[in-house]
Amino acid sequence: MGSIINNVVGFKPTRGLVRTDSAIPNLKRQDIIGTLTRSVKDAANMLSNMAGRSELDPITWQIPFKSIPDFTTYCKGTDLKGVTIGVPRNTFNDSSCLAPIMDWFESALRTLRSAGANVIDSTDFPAADEFKKLNQQVKGIVRASEFKRDIVEYLATLETNPNDIHAVEDRINFTKTSPAEGYAKTRHWEVSLDSGGRD
Repeated sequence: MGSIINNVVGFKPTRGLVRTDSAIPNLKRQDIIGTLTRSVKDAANMLSNMAGRSELDPITWQIPFKSIPDFTTYCKGTDLKGVTIGVPRNTFNDSSCLAPIMDWFESALRTLRSAGANVIDSTDFPAADEFKKLNQQVKGIVRASEFKRDIVEYLATLETNPNDIHAVEDRINFTKTSPAEGYAKTRHWEVSLDSGGRD
Protein backbone atom coordinates (compact mmCIF):
# COMPACT_ATOMS: atom_id res chain seq x y z
CA MET A 1 0.00 0.00 0.00
CA GLY A 2 2.81 2.42 0.87
CA SER A 3 4.41 2.14 -2.56
CA ILE A 4 1.12 2.65 -4.43
CA ILE A 5 0.13 5.69 -2.42
CA ASN A 6 3.58 7.26 -2.79
CA ASN A 7 4.02 6.34 -6.48
CA VAL A 8 7.21 4.33 -5.99
CA VAL A 9 8.19 0.70 -6.61
CA GLY A 10 7.57 -1.63 -3.70
CA PHE A 11 9.47 -4.92 -3.92
CA LYS A 12 8.92 -7.92 -1.65
CA PRO A 13 11.65 -10.57 -2.20
CA THR A 14 11.11 -14.29 -1.83
CA ARG A 15 11.28 -15.32 1.85
CA GLY A 16 14.84 -16.38 2.62
CA LEU A 17 16.55 -14.48 -0.19
CA VAL A 18 17.40 -11.57 2.14
CA ARG A 19 18.57 -12.22 5.69
CA THR A 20 16.30 -11.09 8.52
CA ASP A 21 18.46 -12.02 11.53
CA SER A 22 19.41 -8.38 12.14
CA ALA A 23 15.84 -7.07 11.88
CA ILE A 24 13.54 -6.46 14.84
CA PRO A 25 10.95 -9.21 14.36
CA ASN A 26 7.25 -8.69 13.92
CA LEU A 27 6.52 -12.29 12.95
CA LYS A 28 9.82 -14.07 12.38
CA ARG A 29 8.59 -16.88 10.15
CA GLN A 30 6.91 -14.38 7.82
CA ASP A 31 9.15 -11.31 8.10
CA ILE A 32 10.61 -10.14 4.81
CA ILE A 33 12.89 -7.17 4.20
CA GLY A 34 11.96 -5.40 0.99
CA THR A 35 12.62 -2.08 -0.68
CA LEU A 36 10.89 1.11 -1.81
CA THR A 37 12.67 2.59 -4.84
CA ARG A 38 12.15 4.97 -7.74
CA SER A 39 12.29 2.22 -10.38
CA VAL A 40 12.31 -1.54 -10.88
CA LYS A 41 16.00 -1.37 -11.84
CA ASP A 42 16.79 0.40 -8.58
CA ALA A 43 14.98 -2.38 -6.73
CA ALA A 44 16.98 -5.00 -8.66
CA ASN A 45 20.22 -3.21 -7.78
CA MET A 46 19.26 -3.13 -4.10
CA LEU A 47 18.40 -6.85 -4.17
CA SER A 48 21.77 -7.70 -5.71
CA ASN A 49 23.44 -6.11 -2.69
CA MET A 50 21.01 -7.29 0.00
CA ALA A 51 20.55 -10.95 -0.98
CA GLY A 52 22.78 -13.70 0.33
CA ARG A 53 23.28 -16.39 2.94
CA SER A 54 23.70 -15.72 6.63
CA GLU A 55 24.90 -18.18 9.24
CA LEU A 56 22.38 -16.62 11.62
CA ASP A 57 19.42 -17.09 9.28
CA PRO A 58 19.05 -20.78 8.30
CA ILE A 59 16.36 -20.06 5.70
CA THR A 60 18.90 -18.17 3.56
CA TRP A 61 20.80 -21.42 3.03
CA GLN A 62 17.99 -22.57 0.78
CA ILE A 63 19.08 -19.99 -1.82
CA PRO A 64 19.61 -22.13 -4.95
CA PHE A 65 22.76 -20.42 -6.25
CA LYS A 66 26.26 -20.08 -4.79
CA SER A 67 26.84 -16.47 -5.77
CA ILE A 68 24.20 -13.77 -5.94
CA PRO A 69 23.57 -12.68 -9.54
CA ASP A 70 23.33 -9.12 -10.74
CA PHE A 71 19.54 -8.84 -10.88
CA THR A 72 19.73 -5.67 -12.98
CA THR A 73 20.63 -7.85 -15.97
CA TYR A 74 17.01 -9.01 -15.98
CA CYS A 75 15.81 -5.43 -16.45
CA LYS A 76 16.80 -5.25 -20.11
CA GLY A 77 13.99 -5.29 -22.63
CA THR A 78 10.32 -6.03 -22.16
CA ASP A 79 10.00 -9.48 -23.74
CA LEU A 80 8.26 -11.70 -21.19
CA LYS A 81 7.62 -14.64 -23.52
CA GLY A 82 7.90 -17.89 -21.57
CA VAL A 83 7.04 -16.23 -18.26
CA THR A 84 3.87 -17.50 -16.54
CA ILE A 85 2.14 -15.44 -13.86
CA GLY A 86 -0.70 -16.78 -11.72
CA VAL A 87 -3.35 -14.51 -10.21
CA PRO A 88 -4.94 -16.07 -7.07
CA ARG A 89 -7.99 -13.85 -6.86
CA ASN A 90 -9.55 -15.74 -3.97
CA THR A 91 -6.77 -14.39 -1.73
CA PHE A 92 -7.78 -10.77 -2.33
CA ASN A 93 -9.35 -9.04 0.63
CA ASP A 94 -12.41 -7.14 -0.55
CA SER A 95 -12.09 -4.55 2.20
CA SER A 96 -8.47 -3.71 1.33
CA CYS A 97 -8.75 -3.86 -2.46
CA LEU A 98 -9.89 -0.32 -3.13
CA ALA A 99 -11.28 0.35 -6.61
CA PRO A 100 -8.37 2.59 -7.77
CA ILE A 101 -5.83 0.02 -6.62
CA MET A 102 -7.61 -2.78 -8.46
CA ASP A 103 -7.77 -0.58 -11.57
CA TRP A 104 -4.00 -0.17 -11.44
CA PHE A 105 -3.59 -3.89 -10.80
CA GLU A 106 -5.69 -4.83 -13.83
CA SER A 107 -3.76 -2.29 -15.91
CA ALA A 108 -0.50 -3.91 -14.81
CA LEU A 109 -1.80 -7.33 -15.85
CA ARG A 110 -2.66 -5.96 -19.30
CA THR A 111 0.86 -4.55 -19.59
CA LEU A 112 2.36 -7.91 -18.65
CA ARG A 113 0.20 -9.68 -21.23
CA SER A 114 1.18 -7.19 -23.92
CA ALA A 115 4.83 -7.89 -23.10
CA GLY A 116 4.27 -11.59 -23.83
CA ALA A 117 3.65 -13.01 -20.37
CA ASN A 118 1.18 -15.86 -19.95
CA VAL A 119 -1.14 -14.51 -17.25
CA ILE A 120 -3.36 -17.24 -15.80
CA ASP A 121 -6.33 -15.78 -13.99
CA SER A 122 -7.98 -17.24 -10.89
CA THR A 123 -5.17 -19.61 -9.89
CA ASP A 124 -6.89 -19.83 -6.53
CA PHE A 125 -5.44 -21.39 -3.38
CA PRO A 126 -7.68 -24.20 -2.03
CA ALA A 127 -7.22 -23.19 1.62
CA ALA A 128 -7.75 -19.45 1.12
CA ASP A 129 -11.47 -19.51 1.90
CA GLU A 130 -10.86 -21.54 5.06
CA PHE A 131 -8.22 -19.04 6.18
CA LYS A 132 -10.57 -16.11 5.54
CA LYS A 133 -13.16 -17.70 7.83
CA LEU A 134 -10.80 -17.36 10.79
CA ASN A 135 -11.79 -14.27 12.72
CA GLN A 136 -9.32 -11.50 13.46
CA GLN A 137 -9.13 -12.50 17.12
CA VAL A 138 -7.82 -15.97 16.25
CA LYS A 139 -5.31 -14.58 13.76
CA GLY A 140 -4.26 -11.95 16.28
CA ILE A 141 -3.63 -14.53 19.00
CA VAL A 142 -1.32 -16.50 16.70
CA ARG A 143 0.60 -13.40 15.60
CA ALA A 144 0.84 -11.98 19.11
CA SER A 145 2.01 -15.27 20.61
CA GLU A 146 4.78 -15.62 18.06
CA PHE A 147 5.80 -11.97 18.44
CA LYS A 148 6.18 -12.45 22.21
CA ARG A 149 8.53 -15.39 21.63
CA ASP A 150 10.46 -13.85 18.72
CA ILE A 151 11.18 -10.51 20.41
CA VAL A 152 12.71 -12.31 23.42
CA GLU A 153 14.99 -14.31 21.13
CA TYR A 154 15.99 -11.17 19.23
CA LEU A 155 16.78 -9.15 22.37
CA ALA A 156 18.95 -11.99 23.65
CA THR A 157 21.23 -11.58 20.60
CA LEU A 158 22.05 -7.91 21.27
CA GLU A 159 25.66 -7.25 22.27
CA THR A 160 24.59 -4.16 24.20
CA ASN A 161 21.23 -3.41 25.78
CA PRO A 162 21.52 0.00 27.49
CA ASN A 163 17.85 0.15 28.50
CA ASP A 164 17.81 -3.40 29.87
CA ILE A 165 14.92 -4.52 27.64
CA HIS A 166 14.59 -8.31 27.53
CA ALA A 167 10.89 -9.00 26.95
CA VAL A 168 7.64 -7.43 25.74
CA GLU A 169 6.84 -6.20 29.26
CA ASP A 170 10.15 -4.31 29.40
CA ARG A 171 9.50 -2.77 26.01
CA ILE A 172 6.04 -1.57 27.05
CA ASN A 173 7.29 -0.10 30.32
CA PHE A 174 10.16 1.71 28.61
CA THR A 175 7.86 3.14 25.95
CA LYS A 176 5.40 4.39 28.57
CA THR A 177 7.99 5.91 30.89
CA SER A 178 10.66 7.29 28.57
CA PRO A 179 10.11 10.99 27.73
CA ALA A 180 11.81 10.44 24.37
CA GLU A 181 9.06 8.04 23.35
CA GLY A 182 6.24 10.49 24.06
CA TYR A 183 4.16 7.54 25.34
CA ALA A 184 3.60 5.92 21.97
CA LYS A 185 0.76 3.44 21.57
CA THR A 186 1.61 0.01 22.95
CA ARG A 187 -1.64 -1.89 22.38
CA HIS A 188 -0.06 -4.12 19.71
CA TRP A 189 2.51 -5.33 22.24
CA GLU A 190 0.04 -5.60 25.10
CA VAL A 191 -2.07 -7.99 23.03
CA SER A 192 0.88 -10.38 22.95
CA LEU A 193 0.86 -10.49 26.76
CA ASP A 194 -2.82 -11.47 26.70
CA SER A 195 -2.26 -14.17 24.09
CA GLY A 196 -0.78 -16.70 26.47
CA GLY A 197 2.16 -17.24 24.10
CA ARG A 198 5.28 -18.85 25.47
CA ASP A 199 8.30 -16.75 26.41
